[in-house]
Amino acid sequence: MDECLFCGCYDPDLGCTCPSVDKFYVCPLEPELTEEDFKTTGENQEIEEFGNKL
Repeated sequence: MDECLFCGCYDPDLGCTCPSVDKFYVCPLEPELTEEDFKTTGENQEIEEFGNKL
């Protein structure tokens, strides 16, 4: 049986109704996040460096 049916965000007509911002900690089908997922790179790093110069 699909684990999605037991998470509380499943609707028989719409399927998964879990908001994307909540999925990483609510949804049993989403992979666990690691420290790598929170590292800044590229454009975000440039914005962060610019903010530090102000």
